[in-house]
Amino acid sequence: MKIRTKLLVTFLSTIILPFILTFSLFSMYLSYKTKDAKFDSTDINEYTTELTDKISAHYESINNYDLFDRQIRQELSSLSSIIESIEIIDLKGKILYNSKASDRIGKSLDLNQLTYHTNDIFSTMEWDSDFYLRIIKPMVYEDSVKGFVLFEQNTVWMIEYAKEITYPVLWFGIGSIILFIVFFSGLISRGIISPLNELSYATEQIANGNLDFKIKYKKSDEIGILCQAFETMRNKLKESLIKQTEYEYSRKELVASISHDLRTPLTSIKGYVEALKDGIITDPDKVSKYLEVIYSKTESMNKLLDDLFEYSRLDLNNIRMNMKVTESRGMLKEIIENLRYDIEKEGIIFNTSIEFQCLYVYVDKLRIDEVINNIIQNALRYTKTSIVFNAFRKDNSLIVSIKDDGCGISENEKEHIFERFYRSEKSRTSKMGGTGLGLAIAKKIIEEHAGKIWVESDGLNGSTFYFSIPEKNKP
Repeated sequence: MKIRTKLLVTFLSTIILPFILTFSLFSMYLSYKTKDAKFDSTDINEYTTELTDKISAHYESINNYDLFDRQIRQELSSLSSIIESIEIIDLKGKILYNSKASDRIGKSLDLNQLTYHTNDIFSTMEWDSDFYLRIIKPMVYEDSVKGFVLFEQNTVWMIEYAKEITYPVLWFGIGSIILFIVFFSGLISRGIISPLNELSYATEQIANGNLDFKIKYKKSDEIGILCQAFETMRNKLKESLIKQTEYEYSRKELVASISHDLRTPLTSIKGYVEALKDGIITDPDKVSKYLEVIYSKTESMNKLLDDLFEYSRLDLNNIRMNMKVTESRGMLKEIIENLRYDIEKEGIIFNTSIEFQCLYVYVDKLRIDEVINNIIQNALRYTKTSIVFNAFRKDNSLIVSIKDDGCGISENEKEHIFERFYRSEKSRTSKMGGTGLGLAIAKKIIEEHAGKIWVESDGLNGSTFYFSIPEKNKP
């Protein structure tokens, strides 16, 4: 429930509910005080109607006062607790009967207006500082109005009762209003003050650098929406802080890795250069070999810097992809044929298979070439005899797999294989080399293509690298 609705309900409740309770109390008290009294609005109407019908039935004996009085006296006595007096007048205003010979009951009557009424008339009149209820009912005999029956009841007792209960009812009403104000104020405070206190606490925690808490207020009102937005902000701040910490750690790790990977070839280059400079090496063949090593180490550093620059651009989303809808069979055949010579030159068997005739993908062809080349180069460092390339369609995607028969990748290493500068322990004692960025770059490129990349291996019998790219409709 919205706060505006809560406030409106509270406001109406503090007015309507006390009124209902006060009115109910008044009704119950009045009912209790009048249970033996002379007046009941339902009873008097029923009784006077019934008595009027009986008087009308004895209309012919009205002129015989004694006879008529005896005929209705019993009826009048049964109504003595309800009606104080009764008077019968004809259409000319002549009094045909007066039970108490009262001269007040017919006062202030307008007979000219009365003759036009065929329904009951209820009115009040004042006489000698007293108030009376007057009921006038038409007397119908043989389907015509012959006159009117006037009933009278003193209402002073009602005024006394009203005076008697006015102050208790008034104080009860005021007390009810106060009680309901206090009650609903408590409800509102729990619904508003509590979440505001929770938000205040959350603000203090964030100011102190603590993001490990949760806002518990979950209602759907305005404050609940604010709390949910605040909770979302807290989660994003926490995620941002975690990423910032990870980036800082990665930055330090990156600096350490670059320092290590640059120091090793530089140390070698420095040693060879010093040997040549000091004239220690004079044999032309050895000088030529030293120069070749220096050149190779320089190329290795240059490749490392190129890969590092490209990875940084990919990591910052600062590299432009030339994406086009491309027929993948022709693209893959061109890529693998360009790699075949270098692979087979190393004495490695290169088997290829493309299991579809036509499949379109939305790619940057040069970047996919780079992904496959990086995975192949990684496989060449570990494989023993062969590399198997396979491409097939699955779940509306192009799937490419590259399998080697090397030493495999353990479960623990699978989790880190696509991290930058990561090298498995087995690679450190082999002929492997590499910058440690090839698979990390491949992962970034595939993610830019809305695809996935992963590796499968039992840790003993080689590894298979996979990547997927969503299929596109033919342009």
